[in-house]
Amino acid sequence: MGKLTLSFLSLCMLTTSASTEPLTETEMKSLREQIQRCWSVPMINGSNTTVSVRFRLDHTGALVGEPEIVADGEVTNTKRVFSEAAKRAIKKCAPYSLPPEKYEAWSNLIVHFDPSADYRRNGSD
Repeated sequence: MGKLTLSFLSLCMLTTSASTEPLTETEMKSLREQIQRCWSVPMINGSNTTVSVRFRLDHTGALVGEPEIVADGEVTNTKRVFSEAAKRAIKKCAPYSLPPEKYEAWSNLIVHFDPSADYRRNGSD
């Protein structure tokens, strides 16, 4: 089963099967844009906080189960706030519009939320 990893700064496709057709750059951009529409950066000081969320989708693009935070260091109050915002974005955006013929490529996802990109874009910090 494939695992797609995307960040709000860069995109990277990781698959475990050589027979899995990867998403194109355009398809990954579309997925990123779908999620970004639902992502609201919390208004707290945390411009260096990043959060990774793992979730699964069914064949229709609907969420399967609860998104989970991928642990990557100390859990602070700021990280908890960003984690909850990231999970809300994943839930709010579902179901996702993705090419059904490439289900194996997008059925298991990890999204890296990097609020520093939003802080830089808005001139906040």
